[in-house]
Amino acid sequence: MEYRHFAGQSRSVDALFSGIESGRVVHAVIIEGNTDSDRQALAKAYAHALLCRSGKSSPCNACKSCRLFTGGNHPDIVAVSALNSASIGVEDIAQLIRQAYIMPNEGGRKVFIIEDAHLLTVPAQNKLLKLLEEPPFYLVILLLCGNISSILPTVLSRCIRIRTPRMSISSPEKVREGVKPALHERAGDVFFGMNQPGGKLDACEFLIGNRQNARHVLNIWQNIFRDCLAVTQGSYDIIGSAGDMDRLGRYARAHDAHDIIRKLDMLCQAEERLLSNCQYAILIDWLMSVI
Repeated sequence: MEYRHFAGQSRSVDALFSGIESGRVVHAVIIEGNTDSDRQALAKAYAHALLCRSGKSSPCNACKSCRLFTGGNHPDIVAVSALNSASIGVEDIAQLIRQAYIMPNEGGRKVFIIEDAHLLTVPAQNKLLKLLEEPPFYLVILLLCGNISSILPTVLSRCIRIRTPRMSISSPEKVREGVKPALHERAGDVFFGMNQPGGKLDACEFLIGNRQNARHVLNIWQNIFRDCLAVTQGSYDIIGSAGDMDRLGRYARAHDAHDIIRKLDMLCQAEERLLSNCQYAILIDWLMSVI
């Protein structure tokens, strides 16, 4: 995901990203939203833009920092979550604070993402408070929160609050406009077969053979990923491809939300590159290597 998927839908989100270009970066942000996937998508988009060396609200996707981020191994982004625990405790935050004072490896910023911030214990929030009050100049802290009432007023007062807007991905109905049912069905079969032996080769041949419909195929796959995210969150009422519930369920059980969001982001980047008239064969090779 990138800023363009959220642009124009929320003044606070627009202001957050525009601060990157103006040099007025906010050092502590609470991101609220209805689902974990919404919060994670916005946090990852903002972190990507922050770490890109272009200094723009949308990442260049070409610099070393962008390549590291896309590969999922950027050394200057640190995520903390409750995982299988019921809470995020003092020791988790103490470890985070120790990392906060290590200078960034790849550029001018370091980003901490505290997932499930509503699960921070009171002592952990108090421990975090000093870092929020006096963060290193290069540090940005993103707190992803599903229940704002669990956050201490002292913590709230040192952060700005952003609510996630809906992502600008074409609706299933819009995607189906002008697409032959056979192509739509085949695109779904190819998508769900990609993890099978020979599946990536089949997907590559399918895209090469349907170059004129490549954007339609990418949009279909984006919507399947969106539906998979909805399944992981139990949000069955917003699923656009209800006829694929069995396959959606199997895919969602085999992949966590982070992986789905990353792959969805890769598809969105592929669509952007497609529109910029890049070399099609190279684009397909790259896409098959990252999803």
